Amino acid sequence: MHGRHLTGKARWLLLLLIAEVVVVRWVHTSRSSDARMLKDMAQKAMKNLHAQQKRAVPHHPKGNSLKGHKGGCPRASMMHMDSGWSWNGLQSLQTLVPGDALLGVAQRECTVDVGAGCDPSSPYRRSNGACNNLANPRWGMAGICMSRLLTPAYQDGVSAPRVAKSGQELPNARLLSQLVHPDRRLPSPHFSHMLMQLGQFIDHDLALAPLEGADETDEINNLGNPNNPVDCCTPDRWVLPHCYSIAVPEGDTFFAPLGQTCLNMPRSAPCSCQLGPREQTDSLTSYLDGSQIYGSSEEDTARLRLFQFGLLKTQSLEGEELLPQSFRPESDRCSSLETGEICFRAGDERVNEHPALTSMHTVWLRQHNRIARRLSQAQLPVGRREALPGGEVRHPRSPRTLALLNPMRIVNAQYQHIVYSEWLPPILGPDAMIRYSLVPTGRSRYAPDVDATISNEFAAAAFRLGHTLIDGVFERIDVDSQRSPYELQDFYFFPFYLYHGDMDNIIRGLLRRPGQHYDSFITVGVTQHLYRLRNDSYGLDLIALNLQRGRDHGLRPYVDYLQFCTGYTATTFEDLLRYTPAHVVQLYSTLYDDVTDIDLFTGGITETSVQGGLVGPTFACILGNTFRNLKFGDRFYYEHEGQAGSFAPEQVQEIRKTSLAQILCENCYSLSTVQAKTMFRPDLAEPTSQLPHPQVFCWTRRSEGKASMAAHKRKQATKGQKQIVEDNKQTIKFYAIMAIAAPASNLLAHLVLWRDSLTLAYALLFLFSAMVYGGCVQTMRYMARASYSDSGQLLDGGMDLGMGGMAEHLKDLIILTAAVQTLSLFSTYAWFLWLSAPGYACYSFWVNFLGPWFFQPPPPEMDEKKQKKLERKARRL
Repeated sequence: MHGRHLTGKARWLLLLLIAEVVVVRWVHTSRSSDARMLKDMAQKAMKNLHAQQKRAVPHHPKGNSLKGHKGGCPRASMMHMDSGWSWNGLQSLQTLVPGDALLGVAQRECTVDVGAGCDPSSPYRRSNGACNNLANPRWGMAGICMSRLLTPAYQDGVSAPRVAKSGQELPNARLLSQLVHPDRRLPSPHFSHMLMQLGQFIDHDLALAPLEGADETDEINNLGNPNNPVDCCTPDRWVLPHCYSIAVPEGDTFFAPLGQTCLNMPRSAPCSCQLGPREQTDSLTSYLDGSQIYGSSEEDTARLRLFQFGLLKTQSLEGEELLPQSFRPESDRCSSLETGEICFRAGDERVNEHPALTSMHTVWLRQHNRIARRLSQAQLPVGRREALPGGEVRHPRSPRTLALLNPMRIVNAQYQHIVYSEWLPPILGPDAMIRYSLVPTGRSRYAPDVDATISNEFAAAAFRLGHTLIDGVFERIDVDSQRSPYELQDFYFFPFYLYHGDMDNIIRGLLRRPGQHYDSFITVGVTQHLYRLRNDSYGLDLIALNLQRGRDHGLRPYVDYLQFCTGYTATTFEDLLRYTPAHVVQLYSTLYDDVTDIDLFTGGITETSVQGGLVGPTFACILGNTFRNLKFGDRFYYEHEGQAGSFAPEQVQEIRKTSLAQILCENCYSLSTVQAKTMFRPDLAEPTSQLPHPQVFCWTRRSEGKASMAAHKRKQATKGQKQIVEDNKQTIKFYAIMAIAAPASNLLAHLVLWRDSLTLAYALLFLFSAMVYGGCVQTMRYMARASYSDSGQLLDGGMDLGMGGMAEHLKDLIILTAAVQTLSLFSTYAWFLWLSAPGYACYSFWVNFLGPWFFQPPPPEMDEKKQKKLERKARRL
């Protein structure tokens, strides 16, 4: 027994000695500004055991084990050793496995061919995002490495977080948060709190970097809350390679008096599916596909399905649909089994962060089920051969599967339309919306050479712009306009208002209460109390985490992205005055040693807003590029034509009637009035009955048949931008030659054979034909005009002249004019044949526009009692 006791002490001696050596090495390599603080704290803890360690016998712990990554890539034993060791995730195995064998492991585990099961004829997405791009089926799927706009900046070029240009530590992230981003309440004069809330909902559809060292089965292991199972703030864990915690500076006005000396932050897990500098994984699909509603895997979707009529699981409370209860309330770190308060479950695990976010999830759950019930009544066709979201193919597709996937298609389309037509415009402003081709037009083309994979700069910096819009106080407003405010800091992971029928009141509060002004000021609800549980006195600092996370992910300094986006080079702090307010530049010059040290998040969020938008030019550039890729790189984007999943024109027109106001009215049972523009502070609330409502009749068998007829041009629709440019050149060249040859041969024939026929009438008709030719060719050239970046990179190949539409009419007009001009050699009366062109135009105008308007039957008369009855029935649907 005595020998075993000494062996236990020996284990502690060895661990503490190793910790001391690692800490000293860490300091000498300048890992971060927190190293010396943590070293001092570790030495104090070690003194208490120093006397017991003298007699201890050295004991070696057992070696590592290889634990498989959830996505199939080895991870647990591939931790990135920071600073002095200069290893990346795969290199950390090189002491155990030869390099060639290690590369083979990566190739086997991380390059699995997911394209073998892709079905080009399927109009439905896969839940994990695979096979969206048929040539590159892994693009945008869940579990792959994030992309980058610029190469990463690590101290050692591989994994260690960067340091200042001078080689010293970067400023402490908590200190930057306190001084550059203090709390100051400045309500927005224009925008409602809904702008922030919808932005968070969108964010939870696009990006989530899993943490290193976390239990993969834990539902909230990525949240970073104080109850997180990944603890990086105890002295024996500060030096672990998967920890990158933030030391609280001495004299901190909030945390120091509470005795808090460390803010917990594990590093993001490395994406081990490629060699080279450390990259991070996005565990969600990159596309705007409603993964926060349906999940990012076939397993997630299956757990949320009811398997009846295409419905998602719900729980009912006094006739109201609520999200289903947590699947594991005993371990979700949110539910309370003692009080019977059970949290919720949705497609994204962060659903319970605060009541307003949970309310948004509930709205979209109800929207799916409402559409599923209506489509079930419409009896959509079943039995076609399609690929299931996870890749399985059934012959024919089961009615239950179609019943789920058809409403998912429509809900995704409505969601995308709201993002591009309502949320993005006030964020980016009109110039950026046009520059990046983000304005919804009703019809667009898929670009298979565009990779929609979310970038690291977007996920770790730019799309965190909404943090400045958060008001620390939310409101519940009832049907009588009685207001009940509640503080965000008191309701993290406490969504139980919804069990008391308060969802409508929370939504009403988001619509009527202003959000905070877009500026450098951030509420203490997230800089002192982030994820604070109700029995705790403090939480985390969201802004400090943002800064530290950017360094963890190897984001380059802010000035590099400023130059990338604007071409402007800032070499001194004074150079920033062009884009940044003077008081912020003064703070930067005090806190940072050099302008090239400034972190991307703080530099981007403090820029002066672009004209008509909220963000500055750098974030507008990063967001604009990302949402452009999400639009043109998504084969299932709702406006694209010529794809297997394309909607018929009449279906697109119905989708374009969608608005967030309409979605809220149909799914919030007591919401009777709402402002049409929900992102803006209410000016004039409209009755819900006056809002446009999409009709489901466009998704009947006949309309679905029309939509499938567009597949005959799928091959042309999947051309790359460069191919479109080349094809357009050939098309224009062909018709330009025709436009020159026809009148030239006609004139030559008259000069040689019928010179006496060169009359004034001939001259006028010849001039008329030249105007027709010139107008058609020039219009085609304008439609096919390609756009290039300043560096000469092709951005948009222009409209594909081979895809029909207006281009086909122009080509037909050139052919008709050439034919008439040739026939006029035999008879001048042949020119009357040209009148068929305006005649056909008038006929089409009458059939498609004037006729239906003149002969539209009057609406049936309806008394007030019958109207109210129908409205109640519609709400139940």
